[in-house]
Amino acid sequence: MPDKGVEGDTEPIYHPFFLSGIQTYAFEIWEQLSGKKLEFLVLPANDPSFILGVFFGFKRLVESECMEGYPVFLLIEKEDSSKEQQPDVVNDQIMKVLDLTNGKRLSVAQAEITQAQKALNSRAIKNNEDDAVLYAGFMRYYRDNSIKDQLAVLPIGYKNGGFEA
Repeated sequence: MPDKGVEGDTEPIYHPFFLSGIQTYAFEIWEQLSGKKLEFLVLPANDPSFILGVFFGFKRLVESECMEGYPVFLLIEKEDSSKEQQPDVVNDQIMKVLDLTNGKRLSVAQAEITQAQKALNSRAIKNNEDDAVLYAGFMRYYRDNSIKDQLAVLPIGYKNGGFEA
């Protein structure tokens, strides 16, 4: 039996309706791009339900020939994060997603996160530490791989809808 969540429910990854609902995130991105090729999708490494749901959405788009291929999934996490141990089946699924999308899992240091928060704040982009982790990881990937003129999506504000609680 899966581990119980905080309120006694099973984790969302075990709910097929939750995963189906998250697929709409991929559909919305595809629709808003209006035919442009999405090169990179940056996601939080510590949210397997979100990762798998979004992947399944892109999988449907690729299989229906709406897209030519998957964007590269970049999964970003804090370097010293005390991650919850995910079941092996979840880790296996995430590894398959990374393999199919030529993705990578990156860890960022606190100094990079602090710098990213300052950069986002200087652009008047409301953010929290989770957002800065994603931005820091992508900016390092961007610098290290000398990518230019490629389209990337980062879900800044995805946990709080862009609003502070």
